[in-house]
Amino acid sequence: MYFLSVFFFIAKSSSGNVTEAEQKQLDSLEQVKEKAANAVLVEERNKRKARAQEKKDLEEKRRLLKALSDRKLNFRPRLPFSRPELMDWSLLEVSLAQTSERYRVSFNEDGNLQWPFLIQYPQAGQVDVLTDCDETAQVGSVLRPMFETPAEWDKDHKFRLENIRMFVSDEWNEYVMEVWEWSTFGSILSLPGFQIVQGLPVIMIYTRDEIEKKLSDVGENKFVIN
Repeated sequence: MYFLSVFFFIAKSSSGNVTEAEQKQLDSLEQVKEKAANAVLVEERNKRKARAQEKKDLEEKRRLLKALSDRKLNFRPRLPFSRPELMDWSLLEVSLAQTSERYRVSFNEDGNLQWPFLIQYPQAGQVDVLTDCDETAQVGSVLRPMFETPAEWDKDHKFRLENIRMFVSDEWNEYVMEVWEWSTFGSILSLPGFQIVQGLPVIMIYTRDEIEKKLSDVGENKFVIN
């Protein structure tokens, strides 16, 4: 910018009269000078926006990590609870082949955590994806209306709330634990041994007649898959 200013001064003072060609050159230089000044302003504005966004993002990470840490939840991969600046959202983001959307745990308007949940139907080889599951909500309150109408693959409508049992796996996949329709999503996440893998909790659902074939009760709400 300094160079342009000096050149502009010399061009005007070297001759008493400015030719049309020289005037066009001066106008062009003035436009370049103006564009350069505007570019500097835009760059500075973008830097301010980036700093503000980074600060907002860090505060969001800090708030979420504190909430997850307070609830003593078990994650794989592990989260940097004490170092939010090292947190990468990809550790919690859920991407599934069934949908192009990306989901992750977040806060709802009531300040509660809301989660995506993967519902597996092992005997049917099917899955459902639940989103925005409030940690204080009972599982049955979400599943009951969903099961009122059978899925296309559930021709005999076997998957009804009164005809199913629900289970979650322990972190080593050695056994499964039963959960009930009155269980809240938050209480499931806090079960001893339950692990949230890549930000996506999983609930497995079987029909009652399938339980006797597939699971063996080993006590203390632990079942082994046959």
